[in-house]
Amino acid sequence: MRSAIIRLISVFGRYSVLILIPPITLMMLGWLHLFDSSSIIAIVLAIPATIIALASVVLILGILLSGIPRPQGLTVSREDAPHYTTQGG
Repeated sequence: MRSAIIRLISVFGRYSVLILIPPITLMMLGWLHLFDSSSIIAIVLAIPATIIALASVVLILGILLSGIPRPQGLTVSREDAPHYTTQGG
């Protein structure tokens, strides 16, 4: 299971966090369904369900919206850069 998750993350990269959306949606739908059958249990589970849902939204938005800053100024490729050695002593 662990290797499948690691392989999935390596294939999809930052977009693999979108896999969290269906289980969190099902959890919230199940929690909302509890209001029809047993509202006391739903009230007790309101705080954990809200914390899990908000933490997932923050994780998803944080990973998807974060980016690598582009280099500013002049950039040189490895082939164009002069070859030098440092002599320590």
